[in-house]
Amino acid sequence: MAQPPSLPPLLCLGLCLLSLAVRTTSSNEDGMDTWVVMACTSRFWFNYRHVANALSFYRLVKRLGVPDSQIVLMLADDMPCNPRNARPGKVYRATTHATDLCTDGIEVDYKGDEVTVENFVRVLTGRHPAGWPLSKRLLSTNRSRVLLYMTGHGGDEFLKFHNHEEISSNDLAHTLEDMQAAGRFQDLFFIVDTCQGGTLFRQLRTPGVLAMGSSGRGENSFAHQNDMKLGIALIDRFTDASCEYVHKLADRATTSELSSELAFLAQISLSMMLRSYNPVQLKSTPVLRTDYFRTDRKNEGEEGGDINNNISEHFARISVAYFFAQSRQVRLIAMKAEDKDKDEDECWKSNFSSSSSSSSSSFDGSWQIFSVHGTNRPDSEPPSHVPIMSAHFLENRMIHALAIFPVCAVSWAACRMR
Repeated sequence: MAQPPSLPPLLCLGLCLLSLAVRTTSSNEDGMDTWVVMACTSRFWFNYRHVANALSFYRLVKRLGVPDSQIVLMLADDMPCNPRNARPGKVYRATTHATDLCTDGIEVDYKGDEVTVENFVRVLTGRHPAGWPLSKRLLSTNRSRVLLYMTGHGGDEFLKFHNHEEISSNDLAHTLEDMQAAGRFQDLFFIVDTCQGGTLFRQLRTPGVLAMGSSGRGENSFAHQNDMKLGIALIDRFTDASCEYVHKLADRATTSELSSELAFLAQISLSMMLRSYNPVQLKSTPVLRTDYFRTDRKNEGEEGGDINNNISEHFARISVAYFFAQSRQVRLIAMKAEDKDKDEDECWKSNFSSSSSSSSSSFDGSWQIFSVHGTNRPDSEPPSHVPIMSAHFLENRMIHALAIFPVCAVSWAACRMR
């Protein structure tokens, strides 16, 4: 009996490798990867809170699945080992000392004198000297989400590094333009916690960038949680409010329907987080720049408008986990209507209870400022171009690669048989 024709072994091996490559690539295309750059630019013991700011966001994104290999952490001082630290090896964000931000270990990529304007710009643009360690690089692509967080001492359109050099709003604007031109992100969320932080992105003109500052022009960014035992303030109010909001949401993921923290966060819109800030409690007015983030190109550069309408239009169906978590597939889980209404009602009641009126202020005729919380709910339908996060996460790339090996082995054996 004549045997069926068989493929040449080399061709069969090539098909196996091709199938492996296609499978691996497809798993990456199911969703975008998340990269994080965090820079604390202040040193000395009395700036303890700035290190705690950065470590608070570091702990948050680590909790939500972003690995250290996708985080570039820059700390200008070593607070855990500072000789004035009455709790050696520990950094806290609350006077209860319930949570040590260093408990699970931290991987600092740039420390001390390495935290410079030059190195910061090199990290974002990828222009490193030959042989620069991969662990010190931002290896994002044009399919990546990037969370950029900065904290330190600043002023009108500048942020200090080590109190002897500074980065300006123009420097940052050009750097983000270079990143976008080099295909180093698809969407970027720039958060800055410093005095007059909202002025640091005044010169921003880069599509795909969402920017938020802890305070407006002429405003300070205030500290929180003065610790009598350590003799310093532990954290800044804006960063504490941001991290606490997401941590509380993640802590609520306890029901059978919400089997993971990411599953729950995937159902909470970013607009709810943006509206959660209370200027009375923060003692400053957070500033939000939205005019270049996922907008219709014909509207780029048009600054202004009611902030509540802008939040509803752009962020009603973008998940909180979009910039803060590492995930795969882009899809929204249906949430029980009554649970969702309850969550929104609780959010709005807690935000509006301290305010008796709402208004909208301007920033020299430019972008939006949170004055007092708005009353508009998010729109029910998202823009067609806005990605929607998922809580059903596909297996990671390594699992896909391992799963295809048995298929390759069987195919190879069949090719060898005569």
